[in-house]
Amino acid sequence: MVGVCLLAAALAGRADTGARDPRVEQQIKLLATGNEWARAVAAGSLGELGERCAVEPLIKVLDDPDVRVRAAAVAALAQLGDRRAVDPVTGRLTDPEPEVRAAAARALGVLKAKSALDALNGLLKDDAWRVRAASAQALATLGDPRALPHLIAALGADDADERVAAADALGELCAGAAVESLIGALDDRSRHVRASAAAALGRTGDTKARKRLVEALDDRHVVVQAAAARAIGRLGGEKAYLLLTSVLHDDRAALRVAATEGLGDLAEERAIGPLVLMLKDQNRDVRLAARRSLLKIGRPVVEPAIEALRDENEHAAASAAFILGRLGAKRSIEPLIAALDDDRGSVRQAAAEALVKLGAPAVEPLISTLGEGSRQQRVLAARMLGELRPPTALGSLIAALGDEAWEVRMGAALALGKLGDGKAVEPLEKMVETSDPRVRDAILQAIFMLRAQ
Repeated sequence: MVGVCLLAAALAGRADTGARDPRVEQQIKLLATGNEWARAVAAGSLGELGERCAVEPLIKVLDDPDVRVRAAAVAALAQLGDRRAVDPVTGRLTDPEPEVRAAAARALGVLKAKSALDALNGLLKDDAWRVRAASAQALATLGDPRALPHLIAALGADDADERVAAADALGELCAGAAVESLIGALDDRSRHVRASAAAALGRTGDTKARKRLVEALDDRHVVVQAAAARAIGRLGGEKAYLLLTSVLHDDRAALRVAATEGLGDLAEERAIGPLVLMLKDQNRDVRLAARRSLLKIGRPVVEPAIEALRDENEHAAASAAFILGRLGAKRSIEPLIAALDDDRGSVRQAAAEALVKLGAPAVEPLISTLGEGSRQQRVLAARMLGELRPPTALGSLIAALGDEAWEVRMGAALALGKLGDGKAVEPLEKMVETSDPRVRDAILQAIFMLRAQ
């Protein structure tokens, strides 16, 4: 097939000189010539590959005789996010198959297609509940209040999935008018509906829901309890902190994650201590939730995180380094450099990545460390200066070619190659013949990189 992607790029008025992924051309060919199954798979693959040159070929198969192909093409066009797809996808809202109509409704929400509002509203009375639910969700995403009465009514639908979709969409709309109906849905016979209702109430921001959400913390299903905990964090209030910290040590990790996230939404400084403790949790998801929550609180976390760098728990120390890198406080540079000498590899690695994340303010301290730090600190300082590529490090990196530790010499050579300054070629060449074989390869690689520029 002649360069389909290049032609599409030219027609769209885009400069495109880069090499194309050959998988894209292969999938476009399958889309046109394969059997029903192959065409459907090809459409899905084109959405995943993300090349916009696939938009026109996907639009062409929206009239495919196979329902799976049409549905897959609609979903792929939503993934690609190209506005050229809006009108063709809107046309699929009248497809004879509910699966395609629902996919088109979802896609139009993703594409932010305001032009399709009237057509989507027309589907709120579709015979298929999946189509009604998808249309309502799209309208909620687009912020159209006309969906509100339908969504409230759908909380009483026979199908639990439709009730879940209605609650989710009401949360998307943040509709204060739906609060009472959502509170009522906390008594739904389906735990999934109760959980969706709790989550939606958190998004509305209406404090009238607090009492019932507190009661939902005692629901018999953890999925509901977790949704209630997150919602309580969103709504806040004087009791929220105590409620959330009371479940931080529940046996179920899903509830600990939710309470940890809820504390992050509270964004209160008194939550820092409990959240730092959760960095030690045995469950990885809980630890990651604690990281996110501490980052939400921001600068007040810096000092506790610096202290946690020295924690005997490896997870807590490594997470503290990660957090300090994201918070960007200069105050954390020296403690992070000290952590480069930690006995634990994960802590050293996290500290190194944090210093790179801190960027320019870390350069001079790293240059000093390259000359004066411990063996391990010098090794990592050379590596990080290679990542940061500061011109001011040239002299120090050249000097480090004479370091007593071969790992430092190797790191310095590689860093000089990345630095891109031709002044490093001569001192590197002088080291080739006399160097340890392990270092020699790095020196030759650096010389090649510098001469190639």
